[in-house]
Amino acid sequence: MITTNKSKSEQAVKAGEQGVRVATYTEKSFCVFGDTYPIRKMLKAAKLCYIPGLKCGPGWIGSNKRKDAVLQLLGVQLENLTEAELIAIGEQRRAESEQRKDN
Repeated sequence: MITTNKSKSEQAVKAGEQGVRVATYTEKSFCVFGDTYPIRKMLKAAKLCYIPGLKCGPGWIGSNKRKDAVLQLLGVQLENLTEAELIAIGEQRRAESEQRKDN
């Protein structure tokens, strides 16, 4: 399926509304996490790599060389989170996931 620019921009608007977040991960990389399933093809096309075991929980990671393009594509702002904050987010996401499984 060919994706038009209009549908890409619509997906980007939805990305921000659905709580997709972009944060600095290491000195040389950034991560995209949250509800990324609807935009997974865009992230893969942007040459990001999906890793289920990130500090912040499942998400996508990429080189800082691609950061500006991804931020523009998704229409979100970069968050400068500490490692401890990323770990806390990951633990919270795992707990929410376990809670959903139990219900």
